[in-house]
Amino acid sequence: MSLRRAETEIAIAAIGDGISLEIVGGHGSGRTTFLNSLGMQLASRSFHVVSLHGVRPLSSRPLAALNVAGYAARADGRPSGIDTVLAELVDRLPQGSSLITVDDGDYLDEMSWGVLAALHARHRVPIAFTRLARPACSAITSSFGLGEVSTLELRPLRFDELATALESQHGGPLDASTLSQLYARSAGNIGLACAMLESGLREGRIETRNGVITTDQSLWAPSLVQAVERLIDPLTPEQRGLLELLAFVGVLDVETADLLGTSRDLEQLEDLDLVKLLPSGDRQLVSVSPPLVVDYFRHFVRPARRLRLIRTLRQTLDPAGRVVLPAARVQAGESAAQLVHLIHERQETRAVIARSEWDRSRTLRSAIPYIEALSEATRATADIDAAFEESAPLVDAEAPDRAPDDLRAAWHALRAVHDAYNHHKPEEAVRRLRADAATAGAYAGIMLACAVEIELELIGPVDDSGLPDPDGDDEMRSAVRIAIHRARALVALVRGELAASERHLAAIREISGEELDLVCSALVAMILALRSRTTEALALARAGIESSRLRFDAVGMQTFAAIASFCRMADGNYGEVEEILDEMMSLGDSSGRAPLTPFAHLSLTIMSSVTSSRRGRRAVADQRDAELLRMRTPDGPYPTTQRSWAFGQSLASRGEFPEAADEFSRCGDLLWARGARLSAALAYNSALEIDPSTERLARHASRIEPVEGALVQDTFEHVTAVVHSDGPALLANADRFADGGRYGLALASLSAAAKSFAEAGDDASAARARDRHRRLRDTLQPDTFDADRFRTTYVELTARELEVARYAAAGLTNQQIADELVLSVRTVESHLHRVMRKTGVERRHHLKKVIGSAGAGT
Repeated sequence: MSLRRAETEIAIAAIGDGISLEIVGGHGSGRTTFLNSLGMQLASRSFHVVSLHGVRPLSSRPLAALNVAGYAARADGRPSGIDTVLAELVDRLPQGSSLITVDDGDYLDEMSWGVLAALHARHRVPIAFTRLARPACSAITSSFGLGEVSTLELRPLRFDELATALESQHGGPLDASTLSQLYARSAGNIGLACAMLESGLREGRIETRNGVITTDQSLWAPSLVQAVERLIDPLTPEQRGLLELLAFVGVLDVETADLLGTSRDLEQLEDLDLVKLLPSGDRQLVSVSPPLVVDYFRHFVRPARRLRLIRTLRQTLDPAGRVVLPAARVQAGESAAQLVHLIHERQETRAVIARSEWDRSRTLRSAIPYIEALSEATRATADIDAAFEESAPLVDAEAPDRAPDDLRAAWHALRAVHDAYNHHKPEEAVRRLRADAATAGAYAGIMLACAVEIELELIGPVDDSGLPDPDGDDEMRSAVRIAIHRARALVALVRGELAASERHLAAIREISGEELDLVCSALVAMILALRSRTTEALALARAGIESSRLRFDAVGMQTFAAIASFCRMADGNYGEVEEILDEMMSLGDSSGRAPLTPFAHLSLTIMSSVTSSRRGRRAVADQRDAELLRMRTPDGPYPTTQRSWAFGQSLASRGEFPEAADEFSRCGDLLWARGARLSAALAYNSALEIDPSTERLARHASRIEPVEGALVQDTFEHVTAVVHSDGPALLANADRFADGGRYGLALASLSAAAKSFAEAGDDASAARARDRHRRLRDTLQPDTFDADRFRTTYVELTARELEVARYAAAGLTNQQIADELVLSVRTVESHLHRVMRKTGVERRHHLKKVIGSAGAGT
């Protein structure tokens, strides 16, 4: 049971100890599926499993559930007594371990419960039953004497778990945007997510394109009414009325929600998981959950009731407007699904308002915000195409009411980005921009700068010689100067010229009065990371995430999250990377329109694959790699925006180190050819870390050395010392890296130094290096910094390799292992060679240290 692995292990352990188990969850939580899977797993372990079902219409009939299951029936149709039924059950249970499973235990009749309680008390047969989550504790266990009962609550699935379940059920992958919508509107409720997906596929709102399940339509449909009504069925009229009001209003603070109903009703709704309280500064926001319930009330309520609800809201809420839209920050980690829902709601609202303004006033000034809102809220390129087509006459140079040049330049830049990134025609977009710039007047520089940015990201190598000098024309508009400086800052970064990039960013600050847009702020953080000023880079990236969260800006959140993850991954702090990725992946593909931002989701997916490989989560890593192959976003020129990072780590995790190094070298060569020298140097360094050979060092050194930044140069110094087995240099590097807070690289240098000294026969120096390594690691938070770099601490061995390694670690000779496993000595030698190559271990007695972290692959 891969999805609920932890819960399954807890359940099996409890039942193995003879303890009964109640499985608690709401409608659609997967209780029945979990119970059936549990029964199948225990049956495979020689348990005899008897399955019963509670049936609501029969819940008042004595022994009805046992009778339906084929027990307790006399020829005259009257049920037997408890003792007779119990004896029958015991007679029919074989010797050995047994389990009774009861689905929908809330509706099992009392006499059947009495029989099961007696069976458990007299014969220690455990009972595993499901029930609905209730505001108050269930009376089942206390009333029927089951004794010690372990409670297992099935919480909503995480984003990755939901994705795995849906893709497994439907036999095909879903695109990131569709997955994000399903996750947000179901709040991780697997039953609701399946209902939305199945109804969408059945009714044509969701379709399969090129083997990928996707949609650009609303997920709500009348066929979902029954699924939602099962959720709200337990509500009293007062609770339902409060839930309706909350659904119509949106997000409120607790004080305002109390005006609409009693505190007790609100508590009951929270107990039933129909509302969530989200911390926001010093307030608590109330939001209906799952969001599909909001869709239900907004679409299914009849007009007369809708009017009455609106009147109630007007009469209850004060004139000052105490209804609070979610403008305050929702704290991270409280509810990822709710955050995604609020982001989607804000995007849709913005698109509706912008459309209304465009319909009212057909001007270029209203068209641009409308196109921007559409681009943010939808992936339907046809809608955006239509908006461009409708507004195109307004930019005609010969139009009598010609729009201002700044608006026309902005419109042309928007269309070029749409054509380049959504229609995947970057060459055509750049060509058109440069041609149209001739009629853009004083704002032509904005279009030329946009052309350079598209060329940099999607074509390469870039030619920025045609850009005007932003400092050589005193009459140049500020917006134009900023656009040119930004384009040149991006170009300089990609070329590895950090000082030049910083000069352009400083010029933008001077022009804008310290104000920087999303792209420039992200550039500042990236340069700090590349200069190994990690603390400052992380502080800026985290501030960017939080300010973007405040604005419900998914693009900003993912952009800064990618930089924060890069900072941590570059130093081997994979524990913190996982924390960042858990939330950000649920946002889906929030590709932006500005430079750098279209690659944020790609970068996060790559780093999720790398981290999963290193943690031994092979299924997740494979899922991410498959998603990377499906994504139409090409490899970018920025750090960690190349798929080779994921594929190379997967190869390294399988012990295929030369192949992994070749993957990074090939990636570096491609990047160098397109002018992306910074990312090329990072790829070359990675190849050298994986395969520190003199030949590879000689091949890559001349391309790494000119690239600026301590991150590149420190790593290059480290791998150079490793290649030359220079113990003293490695020790000196370790001191410098530790002083700079680069603990992962410091630990790697100390490990390499110890190995170098040992190989040279200097055991005393090797021992001192190992002792320094231990003392440094002891000062760090456990399970955070990974000093093994690409040589993952989680080793993927085949089942046979793991078996051979364990015997070898226990001290058996090759002949003894061959005799034990009925293999030839040559086969054992072959397996051991692969094990030692994968683990990096050179002596058999060292295998004990790595076997514990090894996982059997296929």
